[in-house]
Amino acid sequence: MPDSPEADVPPECLDGVAAVYAELEAELDRLGHACRACGDCCDLAGHGFRLYLSTLELAFLLDREGIDHLPQGAAGRCGFQADGQCTVHRHRPLGCRTYFCDAEHETLSPLYESALRKLRRLAEQYGCPWNYSQKYPPEGE
Repeated sequence: MPDSPEADVPPECLDGVAAVYAELEAELDRLGHACRACGDCCDLAGHGFRLYLSTLELAFLLDREGIDHLPQGAAGRCGFQADGQCTVHRHRPLGCRTYFCDAEHETLSPLYESALRKLRRLAEQYGCPWNYSQKYPPEGE
């Protein structure tokens, strides 16, 4: 990851990402939303879902999982799914944290947007590069 923008994210900023995630999880718990860890949501194309990641989310995921790149997913699926389950559930990005197979997603949009704004402010605070782009499924799939 040395030549990627994710390499420019300091550890303190990654700790800030963890704090944003923890705050979001507390709010989701308060609202009664809980992931069943069924793996169904990893079928992105089947649900018409696209997973976008910001630079900070990607840096956090790569750092906390100890990897240097995003794995390629099977057609229309997340690359972090194996044996029907999410292999990065603990460090999953905002889109995964606010998507529930059985929830009304429109009601969770404001939570997603609020958390994304907090990440953007973290990037500005630490002078980190910012990019927000579709990662799964790859463009054109």
